[in-house]
Amino acid sequence: MMKTSHIHIKRTDTGMVSIIVTMIMMIVISLIVLGFAQVSRREQRQVLDRSLSTQAFLAAESGVNEVVKLIRATPATTSLQKTSCTDTANGLYSNLKPNIATGVSYTCVMVNTDKVKEVIGSVSADGGSVVMPIHPASGSVSTVKLAWSLPTPPTSVASCSSTAGSFPKAGTGDWTCPYGVLRVDLVPTSSLQRDTLRNQQRTIFFYPVKQTSPNVAYATADGSVSPMYCTTTQCSATISGVSGSTNYSLRAMAIYNAGTLTMNATDSSNNTLNLKDAQAVIDVTGKAQDVLRRIQVRVSLSPDSDSSNYALDSASAVCKRFAQAGTTFRVPNDITVTDTTNPMCKVMSVGP
Repeated sequence: MMKTSHIHIKRTDTGMVSIIVTMIMMIVISLIVLGFAQVSRREQRQVLDRSLSTQAFLAAESGVNEVVKLIRATPATTSLQKTSCTDTANGLYSNLKPNIATGVSYTCVMVNTDKVKEVIGSVSADGGSVVMPIHPASGSVSTVKLAWSLPTPPTSVASCSSTAGSFPKAGTGDWTCPYGVLRVDLVPTSSLQRDTLRNQQRTIFFYPVKQTSPNVAYATADGSVSPMYCTTTQCSATISGVSGSTNYSLRAMAIYNAGTLTMNATDSSNNTLNLKDAQAVIDVTGKAQDVLRRIQVRVSLSPDSDSSNYALDSASAVCKRFAQAGTTFRVPNDITVTDTTNPMCKVMSVGP
């Protein structure tokens, strides 16, 4: 009788588990490698974008500088307006030559001089001033609105007074409000006649307060200390009832603390007026490969921005040479400051 042998094969899942574990490990390692590669590519792209962004910004600055140079060399009677990137009506800007061959250039230039809604200027607290012409492109000025802000907004205005009052001399340390006093001179410029200037010029000291109505009437404002309402964002004030002249010039001076002044004008219907001859708003877009940077700057168009803050400036002694009373005119011998190098300061006598 023949014996039959049976071979028993033991089946286990050990090999399959190993394969699955190996595959999972490979997937995880692949994902980690892909993640690191993605991070590396992202970092590389960010470095490239930062470099291209800097180049685009510099290209835009170059465009601004070329426009400023062109404006400075252009007669005042020439139109400076350029309303869009593709505006070719003003041939003045056809001379601009962006360097397109290098892949870095400024691609769009816009210039606004006749439809500026607001004029912005930085006012120092060292005795200097900022002049802002108020020349409406059309319409008449009825109200002048002011916004006064600091380079770094304050965290609180609790130390400011609740009402406008007197203020100490600068440098005494007695002033605690983060905002300073803003002196504003509003001068009519349509007619530079003596009587017009004397009767319509206004000087106002705007005093920062925590609460009040920031409105001062133009007719009674001369020499007044008037409140301007302040928050942690900015101070605001309004000069209402402005009349008597088509054009005005506003001079602003800061006492205690420097800041930025924003000014706009409205008509009798409270419509914001377009102002001309004050500032050119230059808007330039720079491009480096596929990265764009757009910047906007303001350039003063007023030649009197650097004018004297006083009726008379002198680097040496200024001597009074005459005295007048009624119909009598004489040159006295009692000059207080005698500057022998200045012929206008030498003591002299004049007979009747």
